[in-house]
Amino acid sequence: MTSAEEAEALKIHARELEAQLASVTTERNKYHAALVDLRLTTVEEVLKDHEKRLRPLEESQVKANTIYALFAGNGILSLIALFKIFVAP
Repeated sequence: MTSAEEAEALKIHARELEAQLASVTTERNKYHAALVDLRLTTVEEVLKDHEKRLRPLEESQVKANTIYALFAGNGILSLIALFKIFVAP
């Protein structure tokens, strides 16, 4: 094999390796995009679950603060408001 033939064979081999590298890179990018989408979906689900758990706690805290303020009011309007809270939730 002459040096020209060897050089040509090396060029062909280099082109094949470049094509293979491009193929592997494309496949890796697809997997990376899928992984990022999965992570984002997981984070969004965790956030929704967190909001669902916090909302009732906030509502009960507001109700408890309102009841406390009405008890501290010592007036007839406070008693009426307390009655409304306990009778018609």
